[in-house]
Amino acid sequence: MIRELRRRHRFAAFGLVLLLPPAYALALAARAPFPVAAGSLASPLGESSPAAAMGRVSLSARVTVARDRDGARVVELDSRGLGAQPDALVYWSARAPAGESLPRDVFFLGALPLDGVRAYRLPAPARAGGGSVLVFSVAWQRLVLSQSLEAEGAP
Repeated sequence: MIRELRRRHRFAAFGLVLLLPPAYALALAARAPFPVAAGSLASPLGESSPAAAMGRVSLSARVTVARDRDGARVVELDSRGLGAQPDALVYWSARAPAGESLPRDVFFLGALPLDGVRAYRLPAPARAGGGSVLVFSVAWQRLVLSQSLEAEGAP
């Protein structure tokens, strides 16, 4: 009885040695191709993002600049009605952005609430000068919104 089981086991092992390598090579050849240069999660999934549909939108109607009790400049952003911006972070930069990525000289202000109003205290270099308020989507890895701020002495 043991001799018969050993014979079957030997035959099965020999069959696996012959069949598994070609089966593995066929499985590798039949798999889907790897996406080469996907810009965001939306393109491999075949979905269009709300940010791509609306492009970079001006926040002029949604931005208020004021001073707090200490004399620091405060920017208030109203994100109601903008649509969902996944993982949106707010930054301030001394200069306007040149593309869809963040400039090197940005200051982190905080996270943008999904549907609400939030005030951000601008850093010391922004107290007298202008600059830009930038909203960057971490999920889409691009600038979603930008607004340039006027200098204090500008008309």
